[in-house]
Amino acid sequence: MPSPTANDHQGPTSEPINHLIDEQMDQITDPNLPFMEKFGRAALQVAIAVHETEGRGMILGLQSPSSKKFVYVQEEKTAIALWMTAVSIKRKVAQLIEQYDPDREAVVVMVVPPTVQLYRASAGKMDLVEIQEVEQTSIKLPAGVKIKSEQQGQVFTYNFTHQKLGKLGRIVVKPHRGNQAQIDYELADTGFDPKAKQRQEIFVPLAQELMQRIDLGLMR
Repeated sequence: MPSPTANDHQGPTSEPINHLIDEQMDQITDPNLPFMEKFGRAALQVAIAVHETEGRGMILGLQSPSSKKFVYVQEEKTAIALWMTAVSIKRKVAQLIEQYDPDREAVVVMVVPPTVQLYRASAGKMDLVEIQEVEQTSIKLPAGVKIKSEQQGQVFTYNFTHQKLGKLGRIVVKPHRGNQAQIDYELADTGFDPKAKQRQEIFVPLAQELMQRIDLGLMR
């Protein structure tokens, strides 16, 4: 199976902000500056700018063997975005977001399996607050939901059905740009159906979590 890349459905996160991070990194020209300090300065400037429209939150970095994605997560959505972490680090992130000065500091969380790293960035500093192992927990399906996977060539499909509601939708993983992959989800086309909203409420959150698991190599 090819190595996955960022998907098009961000769920509780923003669109990728890699280009903003890269732009800020390019403006820092000191060759003697340690990488983490350079990254911290770039992340700080991006967080300050994004805060003006998105409010308090954190920069979340998701790194897999073949890709790296940065997104901005609003304060009220951090627990959902950090589904792969222990409750203790979710609480520390929440506390730090309540305490930090968004005009002068940034909260940065890097998920680099097998670890998750919490940082507090400020001018000239990138302080490590906490580091823990990522929790590779098995996903718990909602009652009545089943998954059936199939493969056609290099395309992997996960089909979701519900005991009472029938087809819910599917996740499709297909080759994209060499050894990477594109991950998308599709709602089942059931035509006019009064239960369509119920199907969507069950399937979409489940699909988004599974897509992140695939993206980070944490699918079990």
